Amino acid sequence: MPGIATPELVSAVAAAGGVGMLPTPMMSPAALEAALDGLRQRAPGAFGANFLVPFLDEDCVTVAGRGAGLVEFFYGDPDTELVERVHGLGARVSW
Repeated sequence: MPGIATPELVSAVAAAGGVGMLPTPMMSPAALEAALDGLRQRAPGAFGANFLVPFLDEDCVTVAGRGAGLVEFFYGDPDTELVERVHGLGARVSW
């Protein structure tokens, strides 16, 4: 939910015991990295990044794999190479 699921909401969900999910559409790799850095500093719980498969930026997938515990692919099946990349970076994958 781009525009609605802000980093503040993601942090609040994580703090309440849920998995806060940051929407990534229209984010540059640098913006995503900054958002994930901020979440790591203030989110005491689990959080991840969500990608709409038809619109994903592969560089952002790499950033998310390094900075989020969970990378979610939605609205299409993810490429096997992307799943392997995310796992190699230490994150889990869902879709």
